[in-house]
Amino acid sequence: AEELVSAGHGRFVSGASEEVENGSATDNSFPVLQLPSTGRFTVLVVDVRSPSSFSVQSGADDEILASANLLSDLASAYEGSAYDSSYRPIAGDLCCSRFSEDKCWYRTVVDGVSASGDHVDVTFVDFGNSERSVPVTETRRLAETFAALPQQALTCALYGVAPAPRGAKHWSDSAVNFLRSLAPMSVKMSAERRGMDGTTLLLDLQDTSTGQNVSIAGMLLERGFAVEI
Repeated sequence: AEELVSAGHGRFVSGASEEVENGSATDNSFPVLQLPSTGRFTVLVVDVRSPSSFSVQSGADDEILASANLLSDLASAYEGSAYDSSYRPIAGDLCCSRFSEDKCWYRTVVDGVSASGDHVDVTFVDFGNSERSVPVTETRRLAETFAALPQQALTCALYGVAPAPRGAKHWSDSAVNFLRSLAPMSVKMSAERRGMDGTTLLLDLQDTSTGQNVSIAGMLLERGFAVEI
């Protein structure tokens, strides 16, 4: 961990100042990505949990470049780094974690800690996905320079639709998989704000890759996976 400071990445983000009973957040947080408040704008859907919970990044070219540069800088700073045994993450910590699937390093926030303190649950703030029971040896203190860029993923929901049949409390696996097929990570989507549901941004999402404006909610309705609300 000391190598990060000597390599010019500055001080580390300090540990969270206090824990709460449910094991979630404290004072530390990344700046929040600001999307346009009016009109249509471009996004990339980067993680789909359901039509009522998915994550988007800005599709603006400068934001995409900033995100790519961040990932490159994280790799340079943390690849090959040794775990500092004095670092014991707590809920709410901003840190860097290695994703089990691709073994790359990403910015994360600690959602919870095992009773033994040897494993943590984390959310990858630039993509919105989470991973449970990550060994603490796969986490690192986050240098302050990496905390300055806003988190690149925002939690969103499709506006105007609910799970089918009417009254259902959960989305079907078929609906989730269909949405994933409609919104692959490499395809830019057109979006417009339609309000908020708590901290979740409600979006009218359209696929414009074919030259037509295809409503994603409309496709779910057409296939019988959703009902209008």
